[in-house]
Order: sequence, then structure tokens, then C-alpha cells
Amino acid sequence: ELPPSQTSAPGVEEVTVLLRTAAIVTGTVLDPDDRPLPWATVEVRAEARLGGDVRRRAVTDATGQFRADVPDDEEVVLTASGRVGDPATNKTTQLPLVGDPIRVRAGAHDVVLRTRRVPTGRTLRVIVEDPDGRPLAGIPLAASRDDGVPLGAGASDADGVIDFRDLIGVPLRVQRGPGAYEFRSTWVDPVLEDVVPDGQTVRYQLRAGAVVTVRVTEPDGSPHRGARVSGRGGVRATARWGLTSPSSDGFAMTVDPTTDFPLTVDVEVPGESPRRTAKLTLEALPTAPVTVVLPAPPERR
Repeated sequence: ELPPSQTSAPGVEEVTVLLRTAAIVTGTVLDPDDRPLPWATVEVRAEARLGGDVRRRAVTDATGQFRADVPDDEEVVLTASGRVGDPATNKTTQLPLVGDPIRVRAGAHDVVLRTRRVPTGRTLRVIVEDPDGRPLAGIPLAASRDDGVPLGAGASDADGVIDFRDLIGVPLRVQRGPGAYEFRSTWVDPVLEDVVPDGQTVRYQLRAGAVVTVRVTEPDGSPHRGARVSGRGGVRATARWGLTSPSSDGFAMTVDPTTDFPLTVDVEVPGESPRRTAKLTLEALPTAPVTVVLPAPPERR
């Protein structure tokens, strides 16, 4: 036990944790025939007062009922996603069902989420191209719901084509997936509109990006080796995590020239406690390397 005048042990960093009160939302998920839908996933979204879109998931029990903890005194949006789990195998299956979102106040009870059937057996063809319109082979793509759950995946063939089959008729987002492939560091991904598959063809044409060189220094101007750099901000901005190279001018971050600025460059020094971080806000695409200065290391006791 600490002395009354001491809030933390000597040499231990004091951390303040902000807690928020929570409320319970309860309800039932029904299938298109108004029968309870067991082990169904319910998406819970709330506009957090602390900023950002808070997402949670709840799962119905064997009777189709669910309960979800949500931030107190906020409106939340509930959606039955159509995904149903199997407790015996711990696997989840996407049924051809979708629920319309319902907005309720935190603390609401006996909410009823109804689902409806959607078409099945849909197809979608995607053609992957480089910035000059040439087909790219071996690029993995996924067709996913807006919550990130993939409903189809594949890699482009020699003609840059991926045929997604047996999809359901819900809005899907085509994004590049993980895997080993040849991909130039100066290319950025396109931002495609969500598409409801119905046999159409869409182009996934990569864009030529602009390279922003980020130099990370100590307060005295000496270069720092090993800081982690990332970018965030504009809806068309992309950045690749990595370590600053001791043998080059800095870390190269690829950005779509059409990105919506401002763009924030975040820097973190891994492996230090307390953690050292810094950031720089770019209001426009820079024409020269930018420098981020780290705070001075804390004095060792």
C-alpha cells in the first residue's frame, strides 16, 4: 500500500485512464419469417464523444436475444449483419440475409431487428491494372462488407482478372488483400465505391503516388535511427509502416496526390518507456523532405 501522499511508486510512470459509463441495449434478431435467429451477429456503432466511430459486436443466444454494452447517453445504430455462428465449430457463416440499421438510444430494451433475404449466386469481375492501364497478375483482392468481413477473395490472373462467384447481393468493397506479390512502392490503391454484385465488371487501377521523404531527428538535429513512421488523414492517403533507414535520407511515404489534406505524419520510437512520439501536419503535398523532431528522452533517475 502506498503512503497517502504518494500516487505512484518511485520511478513508475503515472498514467491517467479516462473511463466512460456504459449502458445496456437488449433486443431480439428475427429471420424473414419472424423466427428468432440464434447465434447471429449484431453490429453496434456509436459516434463516440471522444472522437471516431466506435464499433462493437454482440451475438444472440440460442433464443435469438442479444445484449450489448454501449457508451452511456448516446445514440447507437444496430444492424443484424446476417452472419451466424456455430457454437460447436466456432465458425461463422454469412447467410443470404441482411438487416436494415435501426437507431436507438443507449439503454433501450426489447429492440427488434428484422432481417430480409437478399439474392444469391451473384458474380463480380475485377480487372487489376497498373497506372498505365496494363494488366497486373498475382495481385490479391478481397470483396468485403463495410465491416471488413470478406465474402470473396482471389488473385488476378495473367490478364489481371479476378472473377468473384457465389456472392450475395449486398454492397461490397473491393480492396487489396494480404499476400506475396510484386507491388511498386510508388503506387497507391484506388478508392472504389461500394458495389452490389450483379455480373458487372469494375476496374481496380492503381495510381501513381507521390513520395514524401520524412526525416526524424533528435532535438539537437542528429538523425534518429529506428523510429516508426505512419501517415493518416486524407481519404485517399496511404502509408506503409517501416523503420527509418540509417543509410538514406529518411523514410519514404507514398501518398496519393489527390488526397484530401491535411495529412498527419505520426512518429513513434518503439522499445522506449515512457514512449516518445511526435507528429507533423501537412497542409499540402511537400516538394522537399520534411523533418519531424522527437521530444528529448526523459531523464533517467
